[in-house]
Amino acid sequence: MTSTPRSAEADTRSGRFIVFGLIALAATFALYMALGMPGMDHSATQHDMAAMNTPALRTLAPAEFQTAVDTTDAFVINVHTPYAGEITGTDAFIAFDTITDSRVLPADLDGAILLYCRSGRMSKIAGDTLVALGYTNVSHLTGGMDAWTESGQTLATAPVNQPAPT
Repeated sequence: MTSTPRSAEADTRSGRFIVFGLIALAATFALYMALGMPGMDHSATQHDMAAMNTPALRTLAPAEFQTAVDTTDAFVINVHTPYAGEITGTDAFIAFDTITDSRVLPADLDGAILLYCRSGRMSKIAGDTLVALGYTNVSHLTGGMDAWTESGQTLATAPVNQPAPT
């Protein structure tokens, strides 16, 4: 039994069909991409936009905190209550849970503020509060005065700059 060879015309038609199909597929894909992939949600929600534009509270290790105290014009606040010592260079004592009512906070919302407490918990709360109030350059000492002394730094045990808060 002998097979009949396919005609050259049939091969050409089949090849053209494949080429035209690939061109149509590529054109459709290019159009889909050019239109911004319709059907896909690329928009950020208002919550996403707010998160992108809201500064976050930064945490500093003891060495970073010391450098910031020594080299910046930061306003340094001890937010621990009751008084349990202080880091030299402290500008104010404001209890963490009364920070929104404080009249000694800097007026400049973009100025550097450094917070600390005994363990880092109170300064984190106070820092989050300041960020929510619109302050954009707020950092706190991670681990607080406990981490500070564990790193070899010393604390003043009697108020250096002003009377201890009552």
